Amino acid sequence: MQNRNKLKKLINNAFSSLYKLRNIGSKDYIEELYQVSKKEEKQHRNWINGFYDNHNKPESINTIAKMFTVKNIAESLLKENLYSVKDIIRIKESCILSQSIVENYQDIALDCFKNFDLNELSNLDYCELVN
Repeated sequence: MQNRNKLKKLINNAFSSLYKLRNIGSKDYIEELYQVSKKEEKQHRNWINGFYDNHNKPESINTIAKMFTVKNIAESLLKENLYSVKDIIRIKESCILSQSIVENYQDIALDCFKNFDLNELSNLDYCELVN
């Protein structure tokens, strides 16, 4: 449990650090990415019959959505052009959206995560938060 608490603290701190990507122009890109990630996690939990029977104490959908927001931004910073138009039909929308945010605002995204290890953020493990 101590490891999970440290992980949640890292996720929350990294998510909060993305504030510079909010309200660029008239759009809050982080809120949009977070909402898409939240929708994807809800769909995932409803799609798997017995999700809660097979996962002891999963973290909240909100925490998972924050984790994927952080993870996908970090992954997009580390791996340029990770996805293409061809991938849209098989990749989660949040992955494509995070790549677009990074391609458009890479300097700001890098600045947001300047106090974090990008490799650590890009390797956040979903299973550690749901099992």
